[in-house]
Amino acid sequence: LDINGTQIEVVDCFKYLGVLFSKNRQFAQAKKHIAEQARKCLFSLYRKIRNLDLTIDCQLKLFDATILPILTYGCEIWGHSDLGLIEKIHTDFMKHILHVKRGTPHIMLYGDLGRYPIQIAIKKRVVGFWFNLITNPDKLSSLLYKCVYCDLVHNNRTYKWLTFVKNIFDECGMSYIWLNQSFDGSRTLLLNEVEMTLRYQYSQSWHSAINDSTKCINYRIYKTEHKYEKYLDILNPFSAQKLINFRMCNNHLPIEKLRWSNVDRVDRLCIACNSGEIGDEYQKATCPRKTSKTQKLH
Repeated sequence: LDINGTQIEVVDCFKYLGVLFSKNRQFAQAKKHIAEQARKCLFSLYRKIRNLDLTIDCQLKLFDATILPILTYGCEIWGHSDLGLIEKIHTDFMKHILHVKRGTPHIMLYGDLGRYPIQIAIKKRVVGFWFNLITNPDKLSSLLYKCVYCDLVHNNRTYKWLTFVKNIFDECGMSYIWLNQSFDGSRTLLLNEVEMTLRYQYSQSWHSAINDSTKCINYRIYKTEHKYEKYLDILNPFSAQKLINFRMCNNHLPIEKLRWSNVDRVDRLCIACNSGEIGDEYQKATCPRKTSKTQKLH
């Protein structure tokens, strides 16, 4: 490629300010690179957790202070695309510190730890970037503003990033802000309102998810609020782990073991007796065979 007599090399991917830009204008490589960097830092964090014997609450704060900034670096420009790879780092970390199996439902992890998906933080930062763009005193002479608004909006061309911003405002019930392309308040106020709305909506969807999930039949009995559970720090590690395993279905009962064999729920029967009852936690506590053994001991 020749520009004004200067030969420019054409490459498939290049790094600018720490973010990978691809020739196809997608950010898959950028997110993959960010995820790899975060995983490397996670190994160091895991060592600190083991050596210092930190509480679950402290481990989460360390994640937010050291890993989250890596996962959200540059998200203002790539956050509009699929975030599955980024969210997986977060859920893998939660499973690691709780010592639960990979198949543990994410809604249980978010529920007991009182966590929210990283996409909420990313959406907040994208809105903050948009606010800076439209309130910049020199926006009319800004190359970025011209590229995004003058060329793409005024000529009725579609742009994924702009559509993403619009959808955030629509999702938060703030479509008027997008229509006016302005906000009569401070940047902090706008971001707080967006974050609070998105968190509230996630809490509502979380409640719906545990009520609809067949794995959460017992979980929803004792888990009614999306908040951090204090038992994680109050109980000793052994007792806390036993309770975690019970709450999050990390057991070897037929109700769980036969799930992976695609056995219908009604056919996952207790193997310790001939009662014909489903082999879940309730059956284990009331199993006739277990009861008879207890009676003999007395």
